[in-house]
Amino acid sequence: MYLSEAGDPHSWNPNHYVTLGDTVTALAREDRGVVAMTKNRTYHIVGTTPADISARWVPNYQGCGNWRTVAYIHDMPVWLSNDGLTMFGYGPEVNVERLSVVTERKYSFPEDITHAAVANDVYYAVRANGIAVCVDFRRDLAIYERTLSSDFAITDPDNDRLLLRHRSRTYEVGAGGVQTWTWRSPEMAMASRGVSADALKKVRSIYVNSDSDFTLRAYADGVLHTEVLGFPASKRSNRVYTRGLFGHHLSIEIESAGEVRHIAIEYFQAQHQR
Repeated sequence: MYLSEAGDPHSWNPNHYVTLGDTVTALAREDRGVVAMTKNRTYHIVGTTPADISARWVPNYQGCGNWRTVAYIHDMPVWLSNDGLTMFGYGPEVNVERLSVVTERKYSFPEDITHAAVANDVYYAVRANGIAVCVDFRRDLAIYERTLSSDFAITDPDNDRLLLRHRSRTYEVGAGGVQTWTWRSPEMAMASRGVSADALKKVRSIYVNSDSDFTLRAYADGVLHTEVLGFPASKRSNRVYTRGLFGHHLSIEIESAGEVRHIAIEYFQAQHQR
């Protein structure tokens, strides 16, 4: 494992590394460092510089064969090891490095786990067939199964919700109905051939490629100018006319329940605003 340069995770010195003796199969964050797993062992990696970085084997023979099973409960990593669900730092001595196999001999987990997540103190390991194996920490580690149509799961830490993404739609477990999402771009000082970034621009139209209905909001210099309802291209044209949107800096906001594949803006330099 290599130590990246401070503040730049994409840059590292090839001489700054620690050796674990086997292929790394999974990684997990924790408060004091990084938990690195091989197939049969777990290591705690601490340190902030090449001089003090170290990898300590956590005395146990539990590794991780599937990195997709890693999730977090109370900021502690949990994953499926050789013998069941395993937690790093679990128990009353949370300041002591230790592993706890919390479901040992209670359940044989399947091997086709595609993703995992934790919400409301329940660990969900979702299988390829849509059946989720659930370990409920609220009920003495009760283990049960639920049917969850999910391509992957997202935990909302602010509201402790489990959101499931399935066929470009997002659902909240236990709430029902499709969830909407909102994305707003930064202010864009757009430039092209013959049009400077700070020039006054007029937007003729905005193209949105979406697989469901959407709401488009267009802002000119930070002020809301246009709000329109758009439709997917399969129903009608996905060209949204803005009707007199002038501005030096532009931004757009999209609200939808489906997938937006791309957004394009058609504009030209304006001599003055009319």
